[in-house]
Amino acid sequence: MARRTSRLAAILGAVLMVTGAATTPSGSASAAVHALVVGINDYTGVPKLFGAVNDAEDVAAVLRAVGAANVTMLTDRQATRERVFQAWRSMVDASEAGDLLVFHFAGHGINEPDTNGDEPDGQDESYLLADYDDRRNPGERIIDDELDSWLTLATEAGRKVLFVADACHSGSPTRSIFGAALPTRFYIPSTKPERPRPLVTAEATVVTRESVFSVGATLDNRTVPEIMIEDQPRGALSFAVARAFEGNADLNGDGTVLASEFEAFVRQNVRNYAASKQTPQFEIPDESFPLVTGERLIEVVPDDGADTIRIHIRAGADSDFRSSIAALNNVELAEEESTAALVFDPGTGELANNVRDVVAQGLDLAGLKTAIEADRALKTLQRVAQQGTLPIAFSPDDAVHAEGTQIGFTVPSVGGRYLTIFDLTATGSVHFLWPLGPADSDPYDQGNAFSLNASVTPPFGADTLVVLATDAPPTALRATLKALDGKREPAALIDSLQTAIAEQPYRIALQAFFTRAK
Repeated sequence: MARRTSRLAAILGAVLMVTGAATTPSGSASAAVHALVVGINDYTGVPKLFGAVNDAEDVAAVLRAVGAANVTMLTDRQATRERVFQAWRSMVDASEAGDLLVFHFAGHGINEPDTNGDEPDGQDESYLLADYDDRRNPGERIIDDELDSWLTLATEAGRKVLFVADACHSGSPTRSIFGAALPTRFYIPSTKPERPRPLVTAEATVVTRESVFSVGATLDNRTVPEIMIEDQPRGALSFAVARAFEGNADLNGDGTVLASEFEAFVRQNVRNYAASKQTPQFEIPDESFPLVTGERLIEVVPDDGADTIRIHIRAGADSDFRSSIAALNNVELAEEESTAALVFDPGTGELANNVRDVVAQGLDLAGLKTAIEADRALKTLQRVAQQGTLPIAFSPDDAVHAEGTQIGFTVPSVGGRYLTIFDLTATGSVHFLWPLGPADSDPYDQGNAFSLNASVTPPFGADTLVVLATDAPPTALRATLKALDGKREPAALIDSLQTAIAEQPYRIALQAFFTRAK
Protein backbone atom coordinates (compact mmCIF):
# COMPACT_ATOMS: atom_id res chain seq x y z
CA MET A 1 0.00 0.00 0.00
CA ALA A 2 1.40 3.35 -1.05
CA ARG A 3 -1.27 5.64 0.29
CA ARG A 4 0.50 7.75 2.90
CA THR A 5 3.06 7.89 5.68
CA SER A 6 2.90 9.69 9.02
CA ARG A 7 5.32 12.29 10.36
CA LEU A 8 4.62 12.27 14.09
CA ALA A 9 6.94 14.68 15.89
CA ALA A 10 6.88 17.31 18.61
CA ILE A 11 3.76 18.80 17.05
CA LEU A 12 1.71 15.73 18.01
CA GLY A 13 -0.19 17.43 20.80
CA ALA A 14 -1.05 20.45 18.69
CA VAL A 15 -3.21 18.54 16.27
CA LEU A 16 -6.96 17.79 16.43
CA MET A 17 -7.59 20.80 18.65
CA VAL A 18 -10.88 22.62 18.29
CA THR A 19 -11.76 26.20 18.92
CA GLY A 20 -14.14 27.04 21.76
CA ALA A 21 -17.75 27.83 20.91
CA ALA A 22 -17.26 31.59 21.30
CA THR A 23 -14.21 31.88 19.02
CA THR A 24 -13.58 31.78 15.30
CA PRO A 25 -11.27 29.37 13.39
CA SER A 26 -8.47 31.92 13.74
CA GLY A 27 -9.02 32.39 17.48
CA SER A 28 -6.37 31.50 20.02
CA ALA A 29 -8.49 29.50 22.44
CA SER A 30 -8.32 25.76 21.91
CA ALA A 31 -9.78 22.68 23.55
CA ALA A 32 -9.14 18.95 23.58
CA VAL A 33 -10.75 16.14 21.63
CA HIS A 34 -12.01 12.97 23.33
CA ALA A 35 -13.37 9.93 21.49
CA LEU A 36 -15.48 6.84 22.07
CA VAL A 37 -15.15 4.40 19.15
CA VAL A 38 -17.38 1.31 18.90
CA GLY A 39 -17.11 -1.44 16.27
CA ILE A 40 -18.99 -4.75 16.33
CA ASN A 41 -18.54 -7.76 14.06
CA ASP A 42 -19.23 -10.61 16.48
CA TYR A 43 -22.94 -10.29 17.15
CA THR A 44 -24.56 -13.11 19.10
CA GLY A 45 -28.19 -12.83 17.99
CA VAL A 46 -28.02 -11.22 14.52
CA PRO A 47 -25.86 -11.81 11.43
CA LYS A 48 -22.17 -11.12 11.96
CA LEU A 49 -20.29 -8.38 10.14
CA PHE A 50 -16.74 -8.42 8.76
CA GLY A 51 -15.53 -4.83 8.63
CA ALA A 52 -16.86 -2.93 11.66
CA VAL A 53 -13.89 -3.77 13.88
CA ASN A 54 -11.51 -2.75 11.08
CA ASP A 55 -13.37 0.57 11.00
CA ALA A 56 -13.09 1.08 14.75
CA GLU A 57 -9.39 0.23 14.83
CA ASP A 58 -8.65 2.61 11.94
CA VAL A 59 -10.60 5.55 13.37
CA ALA A 60 -9.20 5.04 16.88
CA ALA A 61 -5.63 4.76 15.59
CA VAL A 62 -5.93 7.95 13.58
CA LEU A 63 -7.44 9.90 16.47
CA ARG A 64 -4.65 8.74 18.78
CA ALA A 65 -1.98 9.52 16.18
CA VAL A 66 -3.16 13.07 15.68
CA GLY A 67 -3.26 13.89 19.37
CA ALA A 68 -6.71 13.25 20.82
CA ALA A 69 -6.65 13.69 24.60
CA ASN A 70 -8.10 10.22 25.13
CA VAL A 71 -9.63 7.52 22.95
CA THR A 72 -11.74 4.65 24.29
CA MET A 73 -12.35 1.78 21.86
CA LEU A 74 -14.92 -0.95 22.52
CA THR A 75 -15.17 -3.84 20.05
CA ASP A 76 -17.30 -6.97 19.80
CA ARG A 77 -18.24 -8.40 23.23
CA GLN A 78 -16.73 -5.39 25.00
CA ALA A 79 -19.50 -3.28 23.48
CA THR A 80 -22.35 -3.86 25.90
CA ARG A 81 -24.98 -1.23 26.57
CA GLU A 82 -23.72 -0.53 30.11
CA ARG A 83 -20.07 -0.30 29.05
CA VAL A 84 -20.78 2.02 26.13
CA PHE A 85 -22.84 4.32 28.32
CA GLN A 86 -20.31 4.34 31.15
CA ALA A 87 -17.52 5.10 28.68
CA TRP A 88 -19.56 8.00 27.33
CA ARG A 89 -20.41 9.29 30.81
CA SER A 90 -16.76 9.05 31.89
CA MET A 91 -15.69 10.96 28.77
CA VAL A 92 -18.17 13.73 29.50
CA ASP A 93 -16.93 13.96 33.10
CA ALA A 94 -13.24 13.96 32.08
CA SER A 95 -13.63 16.69 29.46
CA GLU A 96 -14.09 20.42 29.83
CA ALA A 97 -16.41 23.04 28.41
CA GLY A 98 -15.52 23.70 24.76
CA ASP A 99 -14.03 20.25 24.18
CA LEU A 100 -15.13 18.11 21.22
CA LEU A 101 -16.46 14.63 22.00
CA VAL A 102 -16.42 12.14 19.11
CA PHE A 103 -18.78 9.15 19.26
CA HIS A 104 -18.15 6.78 16.33
CA PHE A 105 -20.32 3.65 15.89
CA ALA A 106 -19.80 0.91 13.28
CA GLY A 107 -22.28 -1.96 13.34
CA HIS A 108 -25.87 -2.98 12.68
CA GLY A 109 -28.84 -0.63 12.73
CA ILE A 110 -32.59 -1.25 12.76
CA ASN A 111 -35.85 0.64 12.37
CA GLU A 112 -38.62 0.32 14.95
CA PRO A 113 -41.97 2.08 15.54
CA ASP A 114 -41.73 5.58 17.03
CA THR A 115 -43.43 5.78 20.46
CA ASN A 116 -43.43 9.51 21.18
CA GLY A 117 -44.43 11.07 17.87
CA ASP A 118 -41.14 12.88 17.23
CA GLU A 119 -40.28 11.08 13.97
CA PRO A 120 -41.92 12.32 10.72
CA ASP A 121 -41.64 8.85 9.20
CA GLY A 122 -43.02 7.14 12.32
CA GLN A 123 -39.80 5.18 12.82
CA ASP A 124 -37.08 5.35 15.46
CA GLU A 125 -33.54 4.31 14.56
CA SER A 126 -31.53 2.05 16.85
CA TYR A 127 -27.94 0.86 17.00
CA LEU A 128 -27.43 -2.79 17.94
CA LEU A 129 -24.81 -3.78 20.51
CA ALA A 130 -22.93 -7.07 20.58
CA ASP A 131 -25.34 -9.16 22.69
CA TYR A 132 -28.54 -7.96 21.05
CA ASP A 133 -31.15 -10.65 20.39
CA ASP A 134 -34.78 -10.01 19.36
CA ARG A 135 -36.22 -12.18 22.13
CA ARG A 136 -33.48 -13.07 24.62
CA ASN A 137 -31.72 -9.72 24.89
CA PRO A 138 -33.65 -6.94 23.12
CA GLY A 139 -32.36 -4.27 25.51
CA GLU A 140 -28.84 -4.38 24.06
CA ARG A 141 -29.39 -1.48 21.69
CA ILE A 142 -29.34 2.33 21.71
CA ILE A 143 -32.54 3.98 20.45
CA ASP A 144 -32.13 7.40 18.87
CA ASP A 145 -34.39 9.05 21.49
CA GLU A 146 -32.15 7.76 24.24
CA LEU A 147 -29.03 8.68 22.29
CA ASP A 148 -30.29 12.26 22.33
CA SER A 149 -30.35 12.05 26.13
CA TRP A 150 -26.79 10.75 26.17
CA LEU A 151 -25.65 13.58 23.93
CA THR A 152 -27.49 16.10 26.11
CA LEU A 153 -25.21 15.14 29.01
CA ALA A 154 -22.40 16.58 26.90
CA THR A 155 -24.10 19.59 25.34
CA GLU A 156 -25.57 20.82 28.63
CA ALA A 157 -22.03 20.71 30.03
CA GLY A 158 -20.79 22.94 27.19
CA ARG A 159 -19.17 20.25 25.03
CA LYS A 160 -19.41 19.93 21.27
CA VAL A 161 -20.27 16.48 19.84
CA LEU A 162 -19.45 14.77 16.56
CA PHE A 163 -21.58 11.62 16.18
CA VAL A 164 -20.74 9.25 13.29
CA ALA A 165 -22.99 6.24 12.62
CA ASP A 166 -21.61 3.76 10.08
CA ALA A 167 -24.82 1.72 10.08
CA CYS A 168 -28.13 1.73 8.22
CA HIS A 169 -31.71 1.40 9.36
CA SER A 170 -33.82 0.48 6.34
CA GLY A 171 -34.00 0.49 2.60
CA SER A 172 -32.76 -1.39 -0.41
CA PRO A 173 -29.78 -1.18 -2.72
CA THR A 174 -29.85 1.23 -5.65
CA ARG A 175 -28.65 -1.48 -8.02
CA SER A 176 -28.84 -5.26 -8.15
CA ILE A 177 -26.38 -7.40 -6.18
CA PHE A 178 -24.12 -9.79 -8.09
CA GLY A 179 -24.24 -13.06 -6.16
CA ALA A 180 -22.67 -13.36 -2.73
CA ALA A 181 -21.48 -10.10 -1.21
CA LEU A 182 -20.22 -8.84 2.09
CA PRO A 183 -23.07 -8.15 4.53
CA THR A 184 -25.03 -4.94 4.83
CA ARG A 185 -25.27 -3.14 8.16
CA PHE A 186 -29.03 -3.46 8.43
CA TYR A 187 -31.07 -6.01 10.36
CA ILE A 188 -34.85 -6.63 10.35
CA PRO A 189 -36.08 -7.84 13.78
CA SER A 190 -38.24 -10.96 13.80
CA THR A 191 -40.46 -9.40 16.45
CA LYS A 192 -41.07 -6.02 18.04
CA PRO A 193 -38.20 -5.80 20.58
CA GLU A 194 -38.93 -4.63 24.11
CA ARG A 195 -37.51 -1.20 24.85
CA PRO A 196 -34.57 -1.03 27.28
CA ARG A 197 -34.65 0.80 30.61
CA PRO A 198 -33.25 4.33 30.11
CA LEU A 199 -29.77 4.92 31.48
CA VAL A 200 -30.12 8.70 31.69
CA THR A 201 -32.42 10.50 34.11
CA ALA A 202 -35.49 12.20 32.69
CA GLU A 203 -34.20 15.77 33.01
CA ALA A 204 -31.56 15.21 30.29
CA THR A 205 -33.93 14.94 27.35
CA VAL A 206 -33.45 17.90 25.00
CA VAL A 207 -30.26 17.81 22.98
CA THR A 208 -28.74 21.18 22.07
CA ARG A 209 -28.70 20.70 18.30
CA GLU A 210 -26.36 23.61 17.56
CA SER A 211 -23.68 21.73 19.49
CA VAL A 212 -24.09 18.35 17.75
CA PHE A 213 -22.56 17.49 14.37
CA SER A 214 -23.86 14.16 13.06
CA VAL A 215 -23.04 11.95 10.09
CA GLY A 216 -25.09 8.98 8.91
CA ALA A 217 -23.77 6.41 6.47
CA THR A 218 -26.45 6.77 3.80
CA LEU A 219 -29.95 7.87 2.89
CA ASP A 220 -32.66 6.55 5.21
CA ASN A 221 -34.10 4.31 2.49
CA ARG A 222 -30.78 2.78 1.42
CA THR A 223 -28.58 0.02 2.75
CA VAL A 224 -24.94 0.33 3.78
CA PRO A 225 -22.82 -2.38 2.15
CA GLU A 226 -19.54 -3.53 3.58
CA ILE A 227 -16.99 -3.31 0.79
CA MET A 228 -13.38 -4.24 0.16
CA ILE A 229 -11.11 -1.21 0.59
CA GLU A 230 -7.34 -1.68 0.53
CA ASP A 231 -7.79 -5.44 0.80
CA GLN A 232 -9.99 -5.28 3.91
CA PRO A 233 -13.75 -5.37 4.45
CA ARG A 234 -14.67 -1.84 5.52
CA GLY A 235 -17.41 0.71 5.81
CA ALA A 236 -16.87 3.52 3.31
CA LEU A 237 -18.02 6.15 5.82
CA SER A 238 -15.54 5.13 8.53
CA PHE A 239 -12.74 4.96 5.98
CA ALA A 240 -13.48 8.47 4.74
CA VAL A 241 -13.84 9.88 8.26
CA ALA A 242 -10.45 8.48 9.26
CA ARG A 243 -8.83 10.04 6.20
CA ALA A 244 -10.54 13.35 7.00
CA PHE A 245 -9.09 13.41 10.51
CA GLU A 246 -5.64 12.68 9.11
CA GLY A 247 -5.84 16.09 7.47
CA ASN A 248 -6.97 15.22 3.94
CA ALA A 249 -10.19 17.19 4.46
CA ASP A 250 -8.24 20.45 4.67
CA LEU A 251 -9.42 21.36 1.17
CA ASN A 252 -7.95 24.86 1.05
CA GLY A 253 -4.67 23.95 2.75
CA ASP A 254 -4.94 26.53 5.55
CA GLY A 255 -4.23 24.06 8.37
CA THR A 256 -7.84 23.91 9.58
CA VAL A 257 -10.60 21.45 8.69
CA LEU A 258 -13.88 23.31 8.95
CA ALA A 259 -17.12 21.40 9.36
CA SER A 260 -18.04 22.37 5.79
CA GLU A 261 -14.76 20.91 4.46
CA PHE A 262 -15.25 17.76 6.55
CA GLU A 263 -18.73 17.32 5.03
CA ALA A 264 -17.57 17.92 1.44
CA PHE A 265 -14.59 15.56 1.77
CA VAL A 266 -16.43 12.74 3.51
CA ARG A 267 -19.48 12.90 1.24
CA GLN A 268 -17.43 12.73 -1.97
CA ASN A 269 -14.99 10.05 -0.83
CA VAL A 270 -17.75 7.78 0.47
CA ARG A 271 -19.36 8.00 -2.95
CA ASN A 272 -15.99 7.38 -4.63
CA TYR A 273 -15.29 4.18 -2.71
CA ALA A 274 -18.87 2.90 -2.86
CA ALA A 275 -19.17 3.53 -6.62
CA SER A 276 -21.90 6.13 -5.96
CA LYS A 277 -24.00 3.43 -4.26
CA GLN A 278 -23.92 5.21 -0.92
CA THR A 279 -24.52 8.88 -0.04
CA PRO A 280 -23.85 9.92 3.58
CA GLN A 281 -26.18 12.32 5.40
CA PHE A 282 -25.07 15.25 7.55
CA GLU A 283 -26.45 17.59 10.18
CA ILE A 284 -23.95 20.44 10.36
CA PRO A 285 -25.29 23.29 12.53
CA ASP A 286 -22.19 25.49 12.06
CA GLU A 287 -20.27 25.09 8.80
CA SER A 288 -17.49 27.39 10.02
CA PHE A 289 -16.75 25.31 13.12
CA PRO A 290 -13.14 23.98 13.03
CA LEU A 291 -13.19 20.24 13.66
CA VAL A 292 -9.42 19.91 13.24
CA THR A 293 -6.64 22.50 13.48
CA GLY A 294 -2.88 22.16 13.44
CA GLU A 295 -0.18 20.96 11.07
CA ARG A 296 -1.22 18.20 8.72
CA LEU A 297 0.53 14.97 9.64
CA ILE A 298 0.14 13.29 6.29
CA GLU A 299 3.04 13.09 3.90
CA VAL A 300 1.79 12.33 0.41
CA VAL A 301 3.83 9.65 -1.30
CA PRO A 302 3.66 8.57 -4.95
CA ASP A 303 1.14 5.86 -5.75
CA ASP A 304 3.02 3.15 -7.59
CA GLY A 305 -0.11 1.14 -8.34
CA ALA A 306 1.51 -1.93 -6.77
CA ASP A 307 -1.35 -2.90 -4.47
CA THR A 308 -2.49 -6.48 -4.90
CA ILE A 309 -5.90 -6.96 -6.52
CA ARG A 310 -7.73 -10.02 -5.24
CA ILE A 311 -10.12 -11.60 -7.75
CA HIS A 312 -12.41 -14.59 -7.33
CA ILE A 313 -13.06 -16.61 -10.50
CA ARG A 314 -16.18 -18.71 -10.28
CA ALA A 315 -16.38 -22.33 -11.44
CA GLY A 316 -16.18 -22.92 -15.16
CA ALA A 317 -12.78 -21.49 -16.02
CA ASP A 318 -10.08 -23.96 -16.98
CA SER A 319 -6.68 -24.11 -15.30
CA ASP A 320 -4.93 -22.23 -18.12
CA PHE A 321 -7.39 -19.33 -17.75
CA ARG A 322 -6.85 -19.18 -13.99
CA SER A 323 -3.10 -19.48 -14.31
CA SER A 324 -3.00 -16.66 -16.85
CA ILE A 325 -4.83 -14.31 -14.45
CA ALA A 326 -2.79 -15.43 -11.45
CA ALA A 327 0.41 -14.69 -13.39
CA LEU A 328 -0.45 -10.99 -13.74
CA ASN A 329 1.64 -8.63 -11.65
CA ASN A 330 0.09 -7.87 -8.27
CA VAL A 331 -2.98 -10.03 -8.90
CA GLU A 332 -4.03 -12.77 -6.50
CA LEU A 333 -6.78 -15.39 -6.86
CA ALA A 334 -9.18 -15.43 -3.89
CA GLU A 335 -10.81 -18.68 -2.83
CA GLU A 336 -13.87 -16.93 -1.36
CA GLU A 337 -15.97 -14.25 -3.00
CA SER A 338 -16.27 -12.35 0.28
CA THR A 339 -12.50 -11.74 0.41
CA ALA A 340 -12.19 -10.57 -3.21
CA ALA A 341 -12.25 -7.05 -4.62
CA LEU A 342 -13.46 -8.39 -7.99
CA VAL A 343 -15.59 -11.41 -8.92
CA PHE A 344 -15.61 -12.92 -12.42
CA ASP A 345 -18.14 -15.38 -13.82
CA PRO A 346 -16.59 -17.24 -16.78
CA GLY A 347 -20.00 -18.56 -17.86
CA THR A 348 -21.36 -15.10 -18.64
CA GLY A 349 -18.16 -13.09 -18.87
CA GLU A 350 -19.53 -10.78 -16.15
CA LEU A 351 -17.20 -8.89 -13.80
CA ALA A 352 -18.42 -7.44 -10.49
CA ASN A 353 -16.67 -4.73 -8.48
CA ASN A 354 -16.10 -4.35 -4.74
CA VAL A 355 -19.75 -3.42 -4.07
CA ARG A 356 -20.85 -6.27 -6.34
CA ASP A 357 -22.23 -4.22 -9.19
CA VAL A 358 -21.82 -5.84 -12.59
CA VAL A 359 -19.39 -3.48 -14.31
CA ALA A 360 -18.62 -5.44 -17.48
CA GLN A 361 -20.15 -8.25 -19.51
CA GLY A 362 -19.02 -10.67 -22.19
CA LEU A 363 -15.36 -10.52 -21.21
CA ASP A 364 -12.89 -13.04 -22.58
CA LEU A 365 -9.41 -13.57 -21.14
CA ALA A 366 -7.90 -10.52 -22.82
CA GLY A 367 -10.89 -8.38 -21.84
CA LEU A 368 -10.67 -9.49 -18.22
CA LYS A 369 -6.98 -8.59 -18.06
CA THR A 370 -7.73 -5.09 -19.31
CA ALA A 371 -10.67 -4.75 -16.90
CA ILE A 372 -8.38 -5.65 -14.00
CA GLU A 373 -6.01 -2.88 -15.08
CA ALA A 374 -8.98 -0.52 -15.28
CA ASP A 375 -9.91 -1.44 -11.70
CA ARG A 376 -6.33 -0.78 -10.62
CA ALA A 377 -6.50 2.61 -12.35
CA LEU A 378 -9.76 3.41 -10.56
CA LYS A 379 -8.25 2.56 -7.18
CA THR A 380 -5.37 4.91 -7.93
CA LEU A 381 -7.85 7.64 -8.86
CA GLN A 382 -9.67 7.09 -5.55
CA ARG A 383 -6.45 7.54 -3.60
CA VAL A 384 -5.47 10.58 -5.66
CA ALA A 385 -8.88 12.08 -4.87
CA GLN A 386 -8.21 11.72 -1.12
CA GLN A 387 -5.38 14.24 -1.45
CA GLY A 388 -7.34 16.80 -3.48
CA THR A 389 -11.07 16.19 -3.30
CA LEU A 390 -13.33 18.16 -5.63
CA PRO A 391 -17.08 17.56 -4.99
CA ILE A 392 -19.32 16.72 -7.93
CA ALA A 393 -23.11 16.43 -8.29
CA PHE A 394 -24.87 13.95 -10.58
CA SER A 395 -28.44 13.77 -11.83
CA PRO A 396 -30.99 12.28 -11.98
CA ASP A 397 -29.99 9.54 -9.48
CA ASP A 398 -27.64 6.60 -8.90
CA ALA A 399 -29.72 3.89 -10.58
CA VAL A 400 -28.76 2.13 -13.82
CA HIS A 401 -29.79 4.50 -16.61
CA ALA A 402 -31.34 3.26 -19.82
CA GLU A 403 -30.35 4.35 -23.31
CA GLY A 404 -31.67 7.83 -24.06
CA THR A 405 -31.81 8.97 -20.43
CA GLN A 406 -30.61 12.54 -19.90
CA ILE A 407 -27.83 12.68 -17.31
CA GLY A 408 -25.81 15.57 -16.00
CA PHE A 409 -22.71 16.38 -13.96
CA THR A 410 -22.01 19.61 -12.10
CA VAL A 411 -18.86 20.75 -10.29
CA PRO A 412 -20.04 23.67 -8.09
CA SER A 413 -16.85 25.75 -8.23
CA VAL A 414 -13.55 25.27 -10.00
CA GLY A 415 -11.95 28.57 -9.01
CA GLY A 416 -10.71 29.70 -12.40
CA ARG A 417 -8.58 26.60 -12.86
CA TYR A 418 -7.76 24.58 -15.94
CA LEU A 419 -10.22 21.72 -16.36
CA THR A 420 -9.33 18.39 -17.90
CA ILE A 421 -12.21 15.92 -18.13
CA PHE A 422 -12.23 12.31 -19.25
CA ASP A 423 -14.17 9.10 -18.80
CA LEU A 424 -12.73 5.73 -17.81
CA THR A 425 -14.91 2.66 -18.40
CA ALA A 426 -14.77 -0.58 -16.44
CA THR A 427 -13.45 -2.32 -19.57
CA GLY A 428 -10.51 0.09 -19.66
CA SER A 429 -11.41 2.43 -22.51
CA VAL A 430 -10.49 6.10 -22.15
CA HIS A 431 -12.60 8.94 -23.53
CA PHE A 432 -11.32 12.54 -23.65
CA LEU A 433 -14.18 15.00 -22.98
CA TRP A 434 -12.71 18.47 -22.22
CA PRO A 435 -11.18 20.63 -23.56
CA LEU A 436 -11.63 19.55 -27.16
CA GLY A 437 -11.05 22.81 -28.95
CA PRO A 438 -10.55 26.60 -28.80
CA ALA A 439 -14.22 27.18 -27.93
CA ASP A 440 -13.81 25.39 -24.59
CA SER A 441 -13.05 27.90 -21.83
CA ASP A 442 -9.49 27.47 -20.60
CA PRO A 443 -9.08 28.29 -17.74
CA TYR A 444 -12.70 27.92 -16.74
CA ASP A 445 -14.45 31.06 -15.49
CA GLN A 446 -13.66 32.03 -11.91
CA GLY A 447 -16.42 31.08 -9.49
CA ASN A 448 -18.76 29.56 -12.09
CA ALA A 449 -20.09 26.03 -11.79
CA PHE A 450 -19.11 23.64 -14.58
CA SER A 451 -21.88 21.43 -15.99
CA LEU A 452 -21.79 18.67 -18.56
CA ASN A 453 -25.03 17.14 -19.87
CA ALA A 454 -25.43 14.14 -22.12
CA SER A 455 -27.77 11.42 -23.28
CA VAL A 456 -27.01 7.75 -22.54
CA THR A 457 -25.71 6.04 -25.67
CA PRO A 458 -23.72 2.83 -26.35
CA PRO A 459 -21.46 1.34 -25.16
CA PHE A 460 -23.19 0.50 -21.90
CA GLY A 461 -21.84 -0.57 -18.52
CA ALA A 462 -19.93 1.15 -15.72
CA ASP A 463 -18.11 4.44 -16.21
CA THR A 464 -16.20 6.87 -14.03
CA LEU A 465 -16.21 10.53 -15.01
CA VAL A 466 -13.04 12.33 -13.88
CA VAL A 467 -12.78 16.12 -13.56
CA LEU A 468 -9.26 17.38 -12.88
CA ALA A 469 -8.73 21.04 -11.91
CA THR A 470 -5.14 22.32 -12.00
CA ASP A 471 -3.47 25.72 -11.63
CA ALA A 472 -1.76 25.44 -15.02
CA PRO A 473 -2.76 23.52 -18.14
CA PRO A 474 -1.56 19.87 -17.95
CA THR A 475 -0.38 19.92 -21.54
CA ALA A 476 1.29 16.50 -21.57
CA LEU A 477 -1.72 14.81 -19.93
CA ARG A 478 -4.08 16.33 -22.46
CA ALA A 479 -1.86 15.13 -25.30
CA THR A 480 -1.91 11.64 -23.82
CA LEU A 481 -5.70 11.73 -23.47
CA LYS A 482 -6.04 12.78 -27.09
CA ALA A 483 -3.81 9.90 -28.17
CA LEU A 484 -5.64 7.39 -25.95
CA ASP A 485 -9.17 8.51 -26.83
CA GLY A 486 -11.25 5.38 -27.51
CA LYS A 487 -8.39 3.01 -26.64
CA ARG A 488 -8.17 0.54 -23.77
CA GLU A 489 -4.97 1.66 -22.08
CA PRO A 490 -5.80 2.57 -18.46
CA ALA A 491 -2.24 2.12 -17.21
CA ALA A 492 -0.88 4.70 -19.68
CA LEU A 493 -3.59 7.12 -18.60
CA ILE A 494 -2.69 6.80 -14.91
CA ASP A 495 1.05 7.18 -15.56
CA SER A 496 0.43 10.45 -17.40
CA LEU A 497 -2.04 11.76 -14.81
CA GLN A 498 0.30 11.10 -11.89
CA THR A 499 3.10 12.92 -13.67
CA ALA A 500 0.78 15.90 -14.26
CA ILE A 501 -0.40 16.24 -10.66
CA ALA A 502 3.08 15.74 -9.23
CA GLU A 503 4.06 19.06 -10.82
CA GLN A 504 1.34 21.33 -9.36
CA PRO A 505 -1.61 21.64 -6.94
CA TYR A 506 -4.77 19.91 -8.07
CA ARG A 507 -8.34 19.01 -7.15
CA ILE A 508 -10.10 16.00 -8.65
CA ALA A 509 -13.72 14.83 -8.79
CA LEU A 510 -14.89 11.27 -9.51
CA GLN A 511 -18.41 10.20 -10.43
CA ALA A 512 -19.34 6.59 -11.10
CA PHE A 513 -22.43 5.96 -13.19
CA PHE A 514 -24.09 2.94 -14.80
CA THR A 515 -25.92 2.58 -18.11
CA ARG A 516 -27.84 -0.10 -20.02
CA ALA A 517 -29.71 -0.67 -23.28
CA LYS A 518 -33.44 0.06 -23.37
